[in-house]
Amino acid sequence: MPLPSDLDKGGAYSQKLRAYFGPTLGWQDEYILPQVTILAGGTINLPAGVALLLIDVAALVTINLPSAIEVLQQTSYQPANGIERSIWIKDFGAHAAAFNITINPFGAEKFDKTLTQLIIGQNRQLVRLYPLGDGTGWFVG
Repeated sequence: MPLPSDLDKGGAYSQKLRAYFGPTLGWQDEYILPQVTILAGGTINLPAGVALLLIDVAALVTINLPSAIEVLQQTSYQPANGIERSIWIKDFGAHAAAFNITINPFGAEKFDKTLTQLIIGQNRQLVRLYPLGDGTGWFVG
């Protein structure tokens, strides 16, 4: 299922802010992806750079995360969340108790060093994922 974050697929995103990177680099435009809302069940292959994913559907949803390494390697001027490289996933529609949301890491990556899958099973639950510095997976915040 395609994500509605880049409507014309041209790489230009509608949200940005000005960030100060010190006296050497000065002010730079920091591109931020708009929030993505999922309105249909199924499997979503999340691209790197999506920072907020709202699930608002009464159906089973499976989310396949991008590689933690790919998220860590994004430079601050790419269309990504350069301020905080994290992914927040929320059961926005309050359907997770009846229709679980499954989150899978990329390849052999893991959550908190041991988990190979996360399940959102409570209504309105929020999961915050941060890539580990060594790129081996994610820690859950």
